Amino acid sequence: MKAYSGKDFNRVCYAAKQHRMLMKKTKDFFIPAIIRTFIILCYINILLMPTFVVLGKLTHKGLDQIKDVAQRDTKAEEIIKKAGGKTIALYYTFGHYDFVAIVETPSEEAMAKILLEIGRFGNVSTQTLLAFTSEQLYKVTSTLK
Repeated sequence: MKAYSGKDFNRVCYAAKQHRMLMKKTKDFFIPAIIRTFIILCYINILLMPTFVVLGKLTHKGLDQIKDVAQRDTKAEEIIKKAGGKTIALYYTFGHYDFVAIVETPSEEAMAKILLEIGRFGNVSTQTLLAFTSEQLYKVTSTLK
């Protein structure tokens, strides 16, 4: 059995609570418990994926090879998918950063691996932020004294 700590422990507790609730709600359907559990855990895994905002700048090498940007984006998307993640949005911008990406991954470690693998090509430098939904923040602030 895997030992959890910190954020992972909170995610597992939340997942277990959601699992119990959804099992009660779906008990009247003629679906075997093991299948209900599998469906619910897949659903919970999607809900629990951390979201990241990636602020990026093209390096000199990236600017020199700007015509290859579509191929680089495709390769980055393959790396993200291979790590179990998903690109929610990608925008190219004017200003301090050249692009902004919103990415969901299974864990912070998966995001680190993605960034390191993409960074190895030397075309971009990034600053990454862990994002929270407003509901997640409201839940945290509701516990403040």
